[in-house]
Amino acid sequence: MVNNTLGDRISLDGLDSDTPAFNLRGGLYDFAAYCETRGDGGKVTVERLAPGDAEWIAYGEGLSANGNEQFHLPPGVYRIAVDAATDPIAVELSRIPLGD
Repeated sequence: MVNNTLGDRISLDGLDSDTPAFNLRGGLYDFAAYCETRGDGGKVTVERLAPGDAEWIAYGEGLSANGNEQFHLPPGVYRIAVDAATDPIAVELSRIPLGD
C-alpha cells in the first residue's frame, strides 16, 4: 500500500504504472497530473476497489495531458491507474477541506 496515513494526500513523481492500493477517508478531492509529453493516447485515472474486491472502478474521465479533475469520493481503497504511459508522470490527489 502507498503510505497515506491521514487519507488526505497522495503525491507521486515518476509514475509509469498503476500504484499499489491506498486508503482515502473520503470527501472532495482534487486530482492533478503533469507530464511533459503525453502524445501516446494514454490516461491516468483514480480508481476505487469495488465491493467484493473483484474489480477497479474508474472515477471521472481520466487525464490524458496536464490538468486536473475534482471528485467527491467515498471512504475506501483506491489506486491511481496508468494506461499506456510512455513517459513518467507526476500526480497528486489531495483532499479539499470543507470545514471539517
